[in-house]
Amino acid sequence: MEDFKEIIKDFKSRAWDSKPFDRMLRIRNESRGDLLPFLKLCLTEVPKGGTFVDAAFSYISEEEFKELIAYAIFEVKCHGWTDAICSVVDYASLQFPLLLIEYLPDLLESRSNTYYEKWAWRKAGGKQVGQLLEIIDSGGRLKNYAWECLVNVRKKTAILKAHELFEKGCPRPQIGFDTYSMESGFVVRDGDARQLYRDNTYHIIFNEEYITELDQGVVDSVNYAALSRRNHPTWAIKGGDVQVYTFGGVSQSSCGSCGGSLHHLIDIPDNLLGNSGLVSLATCLSCLGWEEERLFYKHNSAGVPTPLKINEDHCNPEFKSLPLKRTKIKIVRTPERWEFQDWGLANSRENLNRVLGSPTWIQGAEYPSCPTCNEVMMFCAQLDSNLLLENDQEWLWGSGGICYIFWCASCDVSGVFWQCT
Repeated sequence: MEDFKEIIKDFKSRAWDSKPFDRMLRIRNESRGDLLPFLKLCLTEVPKGGTFVDAAFSYISEEEFKELIAYAIFEVKCHGWTDAICSVVDYASLQFPLLLIEYLPDLLESRSNTYYEKWAWRKAGGKQVGQLLEIIDSGGRLKNYAWECLVNVRKKTAILKAHELFEKGCPRPQIGFDTYSMESGFVVRDGDARQLYRDNTYHIIFNEEYITELDQGVVDSVNYAALSRRNHPTWAIKGGDVQVYTFGGVSQSSCGSCGGSLHHLIDIPDNLLGNSGLVSLATCLSCLGWEEERLFYKHNSAGVPTPLKINEDHCNPEFKSLPLKRTKIKIVRTPERWEFQDWGLANSRENLNRVLGSPTWIQGAEYPSCPTCNEVMMFCAQLDSNLLLENDQEWLWGSGGICYIFWCASCDVSGVFWQCT
């Protein structure tokens, strides 16, 4: 087996020409247990971090991650924050947030000042919330930061307390409370907080043939090992007796903007949305985001969509698109480790095609209101870019973003839009 010290030495001298990702994966495949000492060495020898370091976090066990976190926090106390140590906490806040609870006081006292630093609080309990409230009540330098951590706890009671404090001027309001609360997946109306996503999370798992075709788009890349769908566990989540569903193809309905056939996205199984039958989700790839920022559909008793808005004069889309390639998929319950994902940290490695659970925003939380009842809609599903079109070309949402789908159970209405950089 290759010495991981050589990988780091070569990376320092030859950077990505040394193919550190491929070699890290080789260590993982030959002896998974050796990744922990490899990562510890990376924290001290590669302080700026790197893609191959970030990727390795996905292949260590919970116990190994626990030891790595302890080592990282010790390094912070001795030498301060580095990019590599920040990455340990950032990825832990997604994959194993419970492991960070004992270190939350340390993270309050010594902030990393990263975009993700407040995410460490998403599994905080009553004791930790009490500590935040004490800091807020004290009015000290960490008051506003502690309030933002309170919002990131992602519990109804914490959101309501944060709203109460917000109404009293903490923090001094520069943006509306919805901007904060929706980032954590809640909306507060009439003194009550409603969660805008379901805790049960599912991944869309594509068949082997489709995965092979997806990988054709990166097979010639020097970063093939990093980008191959076969090298991240979220592309191969196993389920029990899981039913097969249809993905892609053409819907039986027409677009209200251009008059062309709607493009079928995915069928959502019985009961996941609180309905009694299959819901067929569709949109117009030619119009969505270009001719219309958002598109909404009313679904009949069979789950078939019809556009809520129908233009008298149909447009001629500037970017006409074929439908997504028709294939068979499974919708598989997500392991707890992957219930929270992030578009930036996933970095094209992870499977971000999901049903229910918490969205992975690109431009910030954006839950639309139902055009029929005006209530904020629940998150339903999301589809990542680089899926296949009917002609086997890759499909991008804008410049390579994510399509988000929402559902109003009261009105049987779906809403669709995408975000990109």
